[in-house]
Amino acid sequence: MGRHAYKISEEQSREIARKYAEGATQSALSREYSCTTHTIKHHVLKHGGTIRTGVGRPSGVCTLCHERPATASGKCEECRPRSLRNYHLKRRYGITVEDYDRILAEQGGGCAICGTTNPGGDGSKSFHVDHCHETNRVRGLLCYQCNYGLGYFGDSVEGIERVLRYLKRH
Repeated sequence: MGRHAYKISEEQSREIARKYAEGATQSALSREYSCTTHTIKHHVLKHGGTIRTGVGRPSGVCTLCHERPATASGKCEECRPRSLRNYHLKRRYGITVEDYDRILAEQGGGCAICGTTNPGGDGSKSFHVDHCHETNRVRGLLCYQCNYGLGYFGDSVEGIERVLRYLKRH
């Protein structure tokens, strides 16, 4: 019978539509009835219901701030970019936006190397997360120029010492 082996009876179909109208989410109903959210939508529409926008939130309010109207992503226009940033930081470096903000505050609000408060030349509005490429441990936040320079020398102390010797000679 394909991947949807569980058949929904007419009685269950009406029950799904009723529970959804009372505020149950598509994902909760799909778990309860062992079917996809697409199937839930089908049964809700079949019985004259309407599908809520805002990813199952009856109120349509942002899931982060709980104040402003939500878009289809479930977040308001102000919270969505922060949510995406948090996802990126967590996935790539294992830190949250709060961790990033704390690190930046501990660095005095600027680059860990040069101290500038301007993230710099790549059009980014935030500092680069400097991390050890072997352990993935976060070392600090750097402006574009310092991050580029450090990366250019392969995070090598010896390479940077050679640059220092060169600059001192000339």
